[in-house]
Amino acid sequence: MFTYKVVFLFHIFFRKIFKLDLRPYFIKFIYTLHYYKSTPLKDESAQNLFIQKLKKAFTNYKEDGDKRLLWEFHRLDFINDKNIPFENRLKDLITWMDQLKNFNLIIFENMMECSIRASNIIIFFQSNINKFSKKETLFIKKHIKRTHYLNYLAPDMYFKRSGLIFRDESNNHFIFCLFFQLLYFYQKKIQLNNKLDKYLKYINLKFSNDGYLKEGSTFYSYSVANAVLKILFLIRKETDIKKYNFIFKAVCSAEDMELDLKNINFGDKDGTIILPLLDLDEDFKNYASNTTSGHEYDLKDNIALMKQNDLKIIINMRKVYNYGTLGHYHDDYGHFNLYTGNQPIIVDPGTLSYSNSEKRFDTSSFHNALSIDDSKSMTLIRNFEKLFHNKNKSTISDNSIILKKESSLGIATRKFFLDSFSIVDEFNYKDDAKIHIFFTSEPIIKDDQRNIITLDFNNLTIKISCNHLFNYNIEPSLIAKNYSEPTNAYLLVMNFKKLVNYKLKWEIKCLN
Repeated sequence: MFTYKVVFLFHIFFRKIFKLDLRPYFIKFIYTLHYYKSTPLKDESAQNLFIQKLKKAFTNYKEDGDKRLLWEFHRLDFINDKNIPFENRLKDLITWMDQLKNFNLIIFENMMECSIRASNIIIFFQSNINKFSKKETLFIKKHIKRTHYLNYLAPDMYFKRSGLIFRDESNNHFIFCLFFQLLYFYQKKIQLNNKLDKYLKYINLKFSNDGYLKEGSTFYSYSVANAVLKILFLIRKETDIKKYNFIFKAVCSAEDMELDLKNINFGDKDGTIILPLLDLDEDFKNYASNTTSGHEYDLKDNIALMKQNDLKIIINMRKVYNYGTLGHYHDDYGHFNLYTGNQPIIVDPGTLSYSNSEKRFDTSSFHNALSIDDSKSMTLIRNFEKLFHNKNKSTISDNSIILKKESSLGIATRKFFLDSFSIVDEFNYKDDAKIHIFFTSEPIIKDDQRNIITLDFNNLTIKISCNHLFNYNIEPSLIAKNYSEPTNAYLLVMNFKKLVNYKLKWEIKCLN
């Protein structure tokens, strides 16, 4: 870690003094040395589906600035898909690497993406080590070795060139670089015991200090913990994962059907998964299950689960504004998901775009929580977390959870009661307040009075009453089933215009 810190500080001070970041030049230079032979794409390669997707993602990024899809295609996940013939995967990989000198199709973005890509290449190489020619072996080994050195020379990378800007200087990115390093040392048969222990302690420290488990995105909690298990599985190292409490909590939650971080998704659907095809491997599934079985864990400071018969509600209790990195702040304290059995009724909408603030879903307007004056997007305000810095308090008993949120804009309290399953919202804000609720299906609305609405689903009824009059509207909307994969939904918006003390009561009944 000392080497990383020294180099990183050098880059920071150099940039402050000379107004120039050297890291993009390091990455471009080291990846495009003379041994990479750039050749024009042949007609048959140009028709390759992978190359077509790269070109389309690049064009789309230049049009709308959405970098996530472009990143994901460059991670080369497909090369470890055993359902694709080895020859096809090798051909696409060599085509990709062969374009580095020209780099019309290649993006040098940040070291996390370089490391995730190289991790895929390492596993592909190790799994098929006897199938490569000497030239291909040399080609691949040099690329992996250069990524290893770049981890030291260009930590927490951001790249900028005409028409493209990728800026990332975050600890969560750096952690994925460390995962690559562990795979690299294992491939090179370098003694791992000391490095593994140091790296896992560092990752655990970042979980506790930077609060991944308290960030707006549960997906990062899942993906980092999932990566820890994968690295331990691949390097065949036994370790006491209970030492790493925060990682361990996320791992256990990912294995528990009631608290599935991957699918609960409070916050954006940021799909940073290392070696995703390994999740389908039966040996890895058994390893993950055996590693986490029989251990107790406690997530009461982060996520709450309440159950009554067939009803289940999962509540976000993360005090998000005191932790984490800017990239995953969400104004969603008190957000909840509602299920009947495993059927979702009220859900987090996820993320449809990594750049468009209207589709990014990072404000309270895009969570099942109270929104003040439509909130503000972090894509528009640099210090988003300072604007919404709140004093958040939670109280938990056997049959109730009370969340209180105070800010300069006012006070809001959300109470969850297990008896007869009800929710109470109390708030008084200086600006207009709204509540947004995302439903997976269209309810039948019964409008009894202007202070009561009843929403009927196939097997569920939700009655919302208020001590004052309010307006509401429900209309078709979209949610992200996965990142940038829209599916139909319905959005209920309730408006409260008068600046008075409001009290709403939600009564939820299952009809089964």
